[in-house]
Amino acid sequence: GVLALENCSTGVDGGGANAVGDFRVHTTEPVRVTGCHAGRRGGGISASVVDVVEHGEVVLTSCVARGDGGGMSADRSELGAGSSLTFQGCHAGGNGGAMSSNALRVRENATVDISSCQAEASGGGLFGMHANLAAEARLVINDTSAGRDGGGIAVEELTLATGAELSLGNCVAAARGGGGYIAKALEVSSGAAVIVAN
Repeated sequence: GVLALENCSTGVDGGGANAVGDFRVHTTEPVRVTGCHAGRRGGGISASVVDVVEHGEVVLTSCVARGDGGGMSADRSELGAGSSLTFQGCHAGGNGGAMSSNALRVRENATVDISSCQAEASGGGLFGMHANLAAEARLVINDTSAGRDGGGIAVEELTLATGAELSLGNCVAAARGGGGYIAKALEVSSGAAVIVAN
């Protein structure tokens, strides 16, 4: 069956779910978080670690946080091979319209898909320190905006392995990096792709 959290709210962290430790999705059944609100971080999910099993599916829609991570806030996030993490229509009063994560690791053939999200500060789609895409992994960000830096993505370091893809479409920032703002280092392996449109 489907695990669904709908129209949940809290004045603190994690409108749909707040895990002081780890939030582990160890099922291939879909996990859907819709219309949840947090007074601080993680409109849908807030956790120290978010871990999605191989071929797992998590969808966060119309979630809002007054602070960072409109859809999700985590210190560390990891997507197993072939899994998917989708954000639609999420909003953050701080950084990371869809997601705020200090360390994001996207394993082989996994996909993060972010659309129609907004951050009042930086990272309209994704905000964090380190983002790492393994072979054939995809990070797709469309129709996002930021009140400061990185309309689509704002990170310190971004690494793309062979065959990985970063796609930014129709992303807007009020300050630096309409598509993306990489503060320190961008490492793109042979065969990886960075696509920026509009």
